[in-house]
Amino acid sequence: MNFDMQEKSKSTSKSTNKVTPMRPSGQRRAPGMEVCVIRPTSVDDARAITESHFKRTYCYPVNLEGLDLEVAQRIIDFISGAAFAINGNLQKISTYIFLVTPTNVDISGDLQDLLNTSLTCRPSTQDSRSTMQKEEELLRKRLIELSKIAYHRNFITYTDFLNLNELNILHTLPKDTLYTPYRTFGGYASSERQIAAFLPDALCLRSEIEDLAYPMGIIHILPRSQKFSEQLSHRDYLGALLSLGIERSKIGDIIVEEQGAFVFVSDKLLSYVCKEMTQIRRTQVIVCEESFSEFSLYTKV
Repeated sequence: MNFDMQEKSKSTSKSTNKVTPMRPSGQRRAPGMEVCVIRPTSVDDARAITESHFKRTYCYPVNLEGLDLEVAQRIIDFISGAAFAINGNLQKISTYIFLVTPTNVDISGDLQDLLNTSLTCRPSTQDSRSTMQKEEELLRKRLIELSKIAYHRNFITYTDFLNLNELNILHTLPKDTLYTPYRTFGGYASSERQIAAFLPDALCLRSEIEDLAYPMGIIHILPRSQKFSEQLSHRDYLGALLSLGIERSKIGDIIVEEQGAFVFVSDKLLSYVCKEMTQIRRTQVIVCEESFSEFSLYTKV
């Protein structure tokens, strides 16, 4: 019994060192709800905090100031998925501050103003624009590097799934900056999120997209019981995937149908998702890999 109490005490101490209550020390807490500031420094911190705190009916401002941009993006992707999984909400307060709330809590008015002023010094519009420009410049360099590798090593290189803005950056690159031609594909003709393939000289004359082995697959998600299933939305499916620790760039389009959804994901994650995804919100689900030929029969996209 004493051993269990000691272990519990150690666990609590370890999980709360990234959590700072907003009430002054010594002040009694009103029953019902408390607001604590979370300052994760890694994805592992985010995972530990969500496991130990998100099941309580608290509001959690998440402060990502000072973190590397890529680390911050992975943390917010994970926390977003965890919030969706418990039917909570994730709301952006400022560039670096996000608020996680239970499903029965909304934020407005004075609380919004209080969080804006007390939690962060809001960056200027110029700083935000500068950050965005740096991200876009890094993407341009990455795209050019993939094209260069394809040219010099004579094999096809692929990006992750690119969103519409990233695709626009690719399409507007000056012709003389790329070493090879490229093609994009997202699994079907009208897809929004697509993977770019950079083709070396030996393969650039191929005209059929099907000849290229894009590193993606399709999963089909269905409720285990139609009778006890909820009406799930795009947000629900995306949140469940992100809660598994999957980066957004590894997920393509999500096609929601009346009784399930088709999701395009990186081929390296197919078996992982099929094994680990068992529930979305309160609905038990079955997840299986689907072939592209079967997908075309199920859908009319």
